[in-house]
Amino acid sequence: TSLSLAGTKTGRLASSYSAFCTATNQQNIVGALKYIFVADDGKLMVNIDLEQADSRNVGALCWNTFVDMPRAGITKYLRLAGRLRPNEEWTGPIGPEFAGSYLDACESGDLHTTVTKMAYTELPWGTMEDRAIADLIAYREESYRKLSKKLGHGSNYMGQPPQMALHAKLPVRQVVDFQEAYFTAFPCIPAWQAYQIEQLQTTRQLTHLYGRRRTFFEDTKQQSVINAAIAYSPQGMTGSQVNIGILNVWRDPAFEVMLQVHDSNLFQIDWRQSAELVPRSLKLMEAPITLKHGRKFFVPLEAETGYNYGYYHKDKNPYGMKTWKGEELRSPPRKLMPRKVGLLDM
Repeated sequence: TSLSLAGTKTGRLASSYSAFCTATNQQNIVGALKYIFVADDGKLMVNIDLEQADSRNVGALCWNTFVDMPRAGITKYLRLAGRLRPNEEWTGPIGPEFAGSYLDACESGDLHTTVTKMAYTELPWGTMEDRAIADLIAYREESYRKLSKKLGHGSNYMGQPPQMALHAKLPVRQVVDFQEAYFTAFPCIPAWQAYQIEQLQTTRQLTHLYGRRRTFFEDTKQQSVINAAIAYSPQGMTGSQVNIGILNVWRDPAFEVMLQVHDSNLFQIDWRQSAELVPRSLKLMEAPITLKHGRKFFVPLEAETGYNYGYYHKDKNPYGMKTWKGEELRSPPRKLMPRKVGLLDM
């Protein structure tokens, strides 16, 4: 693999394929192969993942954009987004209720399960816990919840139904119905998209809430440039959150940084100190900011621990990465000694 510190426009670490086309790259390792990466002797791997980062960042951007905007401004951007007719006025809520509708949904529970209920209305909702239904396998190894996550993200970034239907394994008509329900529930999202497009086409510059600015030199009327502009701020904020977190962890000598992925950081620690160091790493990884009206904002974090980088499985990979629940009960595995090679083996 090769890593580039300046390879993306959003500020994230970039990783490209092997120059000899003989391998993948470190940030996109197939899940079934991750178990081959093991912690050093006496060490425990810790992976800190940002939870719903891009979605929450869209919510924060909507809040800051619209919380002080008058009704006339909201009407303007909903018209530009095609959610209102040319002479129609916005009669719904304004202020915190409008600006915070999506961020409130992100912070109040499991957003992706809520989105799953919008997308897959035919599932037996009410027969068991909603999350358990959303986690059922829908296509190959992907759950309904994972496919719905793609629908939500795609809609946030102006994804069109034909392309989104391919990714979510749904009929195009069902994606159209989903987007109508989604934007009706969260009208601040299409209004924010229209606001971003206006900023792009009038100033050629966008600055996200962590202060990173991007200038667009391309044709700002092209759909590909518009899509890149819509995605820039939330994805760039995720990049800043991951970068701030990994710098904080790197500065602490108790942690050995191993890999930065798109929205997570992997490092290893002394396994005997996990009860102290894992909570410390969660605190170090936070990147809080204050939004308008003094609203505190940061993306929640989740930790996984294991003695190899693969997914935990009771039988197939008992030392794999497992959700941190306050303690690591597994001791390091015994290292397998290499078999002595005799003459008959040569």
